[in-house]
Amino acid sequence: MIIYALVARASTDVVLVEYSQPGVSGNFSTVTNTLLKGLTLQDGARKTFIYDRGTVDIEARQRSDSDHVNGSYYYFVSQDKGMLYICLSDDVGKQRKIFSFLEEIKKKFTKKYSDKQIQNANAYAMDKAFSSSLSSIMHHYNTDPNAGNLTTGEVVNSMVEETKDVMSANIDKVLSRGDQIDLVVERADAMEIDSKQFVKKSTALKRTVNAQDWQIKMGIAAVAAFACYLLLVHTCGLFLGRCM
Repeated sequence: MIIYALVARASTDVVLVEYSQPGVSGNFSTVTNTLLKGLTLQDGARKTFIYDRGTVDIEARQRSDSDHVNGSYYYFVSQDKGMLYICLSDDVGKQRKIFSFLEEIKKKFTKKYSDKQIQNANAYAMDKAFSSSLSSIMHHYNTDPNAGNLTTGEVVNSMVEETKDVMSANIDKVLSRGDQIDLVVERADAMEIDSKQFVKKSTALKRTVNAQDWQIKMGIAAVAAFACYLLLVHTCGLFLGRCM
C-alpha cells in the first residue's frame, strides 16, 4: 500500500506538496528531508530506497522485486525536468505499478502548473490545491488491482509518443548541425573576403616596395655618374681639354 507521496524541486530540495494516508503515523517529513538532501539524480532516473526504523539508507543499492523485507517500507523516487516525485510504500514487489503512480502524479501536476509557477513556488505552495489530487490518485492505486496497467491502445500510444520524442530529438540534432554548418560557411566566406583583401594589400605593398627599390637604384646610378664626372673634371679639366 502507498502511504505517503510528495512533489519537490530537486535543485532546492523544496517540497511543494505532500500527502499521507489518514491514520498512518511516522516521521515521514523528517526522513524525506534527509533523503532529498542526499539525492544526486539525473532527469529520467528511477530509484528505490529502504526506509527502516525512521531512517533511510540513501547509499543502498536500488532494490529489486526479490529484495522485499517484511515490515519494511520503501521510498520510490522518480526525477524529471528537475522535479522529484516520491512516494513511500510497504510493497517493493510492485515497482512497475508504483512508478506508474508517480508518473500519473507527474502528468497531473505538470498539467495543472506551468514551469514558471513550479520554479517560483515557495515550500508547500501547492499543498492546499493539489493534496486532494494526491489523495485521489493514491486511493485509486491502493484499491484498484488494475491501476497502472496499460491497455493495448495505451501501449500503442506510448510507443507512438516515444517514437515522436526520438524523431524530435533527431530533428533537433539535424537543425543544430545545420546551424553549425551555416556558421562554418559564414566563417569561410569571411575568411575568403579577408584573404582577397590581404592579396590586394600585398600586391599594393609589393608595387610600393618595387617603386622605392627602383628609385633607390636610380639614385645610386645618378650619384655614381656624377662621381665619375667629377673625377674626369679633376683629371682632364673642366672641358676635358687635357685628356683630348
